[in-house]
Amino acid sequence: MTNGAPRHPTLLLAWKIGSITVGSLLILLGLVMLVTPGPGWLAIFGGLAMLSPHSVWAKAILSWLKKKLRIRSRKKGGQSPVGAETTSKTREDRKARM
Repeated sequence: MTNGAPRHPTLLLAWKIGSITVGSLLILLGLVMLVTPGPGWLAIFGGLAMLSPHSVWAKAILSWLKKKLRIRSRKKGGQSPVGAETTSKTREDRKARM
């Protein structure tokens, strides 16, 4: 059993259809929220994350976006927001700077 998915074939199919549907809706809602108030990019990233186990194109877009975010973060001199871990040392450094 992987990713919390059920073992029974019928339930597995329902799980897959549900996650594809929710992922697609999140992407569509995210696109709408880009022009209206709301967390559009967050919804788009969430939708891509939900679709990535089922779709090669979603996985490719998600990895491309993560790479771009890491590059942009390094150019600004900050820590990467994707996969970044906060350590006690960095917290202490922030407190010392204040």
